[in-house]
Amino acid sequence: FTQCSRMGMLVVQRCVSTTGVWCASVAMRQTFEHAPKQSTHWFPGHMQKGFRLMQNRLRHVDVVLEVHDARIPFVGRNSHFNLFASKPRILVLNKSDLAGLSASQTKKIRDEIMRETLPNNQPTYQDVVFTSCGKKTKSAKLLKPILKAIEGPVSGDKKVHVMIAGIPNVGKSSLINTLRNTYANRKQCARTGPTPGITRAVQMEIKINEYPAVYVIDTPGIMLPNVANQDDAMLLALMGTLRDEVVGEEHLADFLLFTLNKLGKERWYMDRYEVPEASDNIEYVLENIAKRIGARLKGGEFDTYRAACSFLQLFRQGTLGKLCIVPSERI
Repeated sequence: FTQCSRMGMLVVQRCVSTTGVWCASVAMRQTFEHAPKQSTHWFPGHMQKGFRLMQNRLRHVDVVLEVHDARIPFVGRNSHFNLFASKPRILVLNKSDLAGLSASQTKKIRDEIMRETLPNNQPTYQDVVFTSCGKKTKSAKLLKPILKAIEGPVSGDKKVHVMIAGIPNVGKSSLINTLRNTYANRKQCARTGPTPGITRAVQMEIKINEYPAVYVIDTPGIMLPNVANQDDAMLLALMGTLRDEVVGEEHLADFLLFTLNKLGKERWYMDRYEVPEASDNIEYVLENIAKRIGARLKGGEFDTYRAACSFLQLFRQGTLGKLCIVPSERI
């Protein structure tokens, strides 16, 4: 871990740089100015309905898998899922391939989360597992902790029911498809996509293992109705858990620029898009990105909207670099 005291965060990263040379120090913003009346509220009706149905199904569930983004393991987990505390709960930190964590760093994060407790002093989670959806080797280890979390032995004729929970776009449906393909050797059965809100209803049981028989229930991503901390809300949006249009692509790209500059990762956008110098001016950066990708409007002006979308996409794919953002007080 390398500490960034300016943001009060620890950042784990593996930079993808063509030159390997870091730019000189440039005076950058110390705080991000959020747009007036900025809306990071996204709690459509299907989420409210879905959460009620999840509560109704809970009595038929043996284990709850709470899926979250490994790049922000301590930011944005839905505290309402603590209402599922009557069942064993496993935290699955997905997309770990984008976090760039070493084995020792993974252990530190896992140990810190395992110290979390509920108001009754019971552990919040029975286990914490790091996975990467789409990678069999990363997901194959998930069945063992599921079976371990169940009270009592699992007989041959017992059906194990697992409910998948999490905020939007953390890879819940992709994880189900990977598990189904890994253990049951069956093809994709849950719809997936790069934007949040693909799964909009509590699904029927999906069999992912033959012996013992393990069934999972896919559910819609459930956001907190309101994220009080605006920086946390923007981090969630940056990872794609909110629809970009809720915040605004160019405003979100500005927050990405602010974040990379704060963390000393100016080379990430400079090298990829051939931006001549580090800058805190989003218009300057987006114009250079638009120039690099050939994004122009009919009148010849730079298409900064397309540039912002490209900037966000490459960050989310890990093409710019891999990182894990952790509040410094947690590790």
